[in-house]
Amino acid sequence: MKIAIISNLYPPYGRGGAERIAELSATFLAKEHEVFVITTMPFVSRESWQPSEESLDGVRVLRFCPINIFNYLDSAKHNVISRLIWNFFDIFNWHSFRVIKTILMKEKPDLVITHNLKGIGYLTPLAIKKCGIHHIHVLHDVQYAVPTGLIFWKQENNFVANGFLTHWYQAICRRLFKSVTTIISPSQWLWDYYQGINLFSKAKHYTLPNPLSSSRSEVKSIPPTKPFRLLYVGLIEYHKGIEWLLSVLIKHPEWNITIVGDGVDARRLKIKYQSSQINFVGKLTQAELQKYYRQADYLVVPSLCYENSPTVIYEAFSYGLPVIASAIGGIPELVDDNKTGFLFETESINELEKALGRVKTATNYPAISKKCLDSADQWEQSNYFKKLLSIIKEVLT
Repeated sequence: MKIAIISNLYPPYGRGGAERIAELSATFLAKEHEVFVITTMPFVSRESWQPSEESLDGVRVLRFCPINIFNYLDSAKHNVISRLIWNFFDIFNWHSFRVIKTILMKEKPDLVITHNLKGIGYLTPLAIKKCGIHHIHVLHDVQYAVPTGLIFWKQENNFVANGFLTHWYQAICRRLFKSVTTIISPSQWLWDYYQGINLFSKAKHYTLPNPLSSSRSEVKSIPPTKPFRLLYVGLIEYHKGIEWLLSVLIKHPEWNITIVGDGVDARRLKIKYQSSQINFVGKLTQAELQKYYRQADYLVVPSLCYENSPTVIYEAFSYGLPVIASAIGGIPELVDDNKTGFLFETESINELEKALGRVKTATNYPAISKKCLDSADQWEQSNYFKKLLSIIKEVLT
């Protein structure tokens, strides 16, 4: 079988878990099938507008730079007006449509699996339809409902999330994605959200939690002692709640935190929070990150926005690392409160401090760690891809 995977970003370019899922899918499926990836690249010269090919881990990767006013990876550097113009060209990016259609017509895959499409163009489903190819779309966030891809806690009805421009955007997405007949969503929450705004309403749906990229570790048998060691892994940006979290932890010297990642707020927060409690280590490779998962007592996920199914939680569980997390979006589907971690009400200092108090008095840490490992087993790669191949078989028959 010949399979095309289309993703706005693909290593070495990436921002989060969605790109890792696309990479895992490509490398795993390539073991038994012919797989190629269509993705983007930064602008280097006018030649960047045409696809170039390379091989990564045995997978053919075709990259091109969509013609737009700036590159998707640089969006945070631009103001709101520039981003609005960029989004318009991205939605109706005729250049991307022609490049993708030309590649698909030449390669003639049996199936196309698409991941995040912001940055590679929303005309992609139309290109796939024009080529008469079966199409599975994997959801990762709310980007087809809100242009920013973010909905904040207690701001669900503001202009950005629910204004008339957003309603127009949703109407356009309904039309552009109406040809998608099969949807995979890592969380039931995300699927229910899209159903609530009548997006993908005619598609067949499968809930399939993300595959785990790391192998199973051992139970953390030694209960934590002061100072307790927290680990944060992710973007250092407002919507992830890291600044809010630090403003609380700085008042509790019994907690130390290591922050892994980078983002627009990284430099400012490193200057603002110069404390022995707080250690910024920057962006790490997966291999480098292993040490920090093993050393930490708890992972913390303090998101202020509706999350789908954070990859970092899957990874923490594979190391037997319990999670303290904001109870928002699809997170409660992963973290079983008081069994594999502790949940708290989003952006509530009182609730976070209660959760931290429960952590300090927990006497069954090894048992919690074992439950985390047991949870991780169900997300092991072979289980995920066994289910994915079953879905593919249904789609093709």
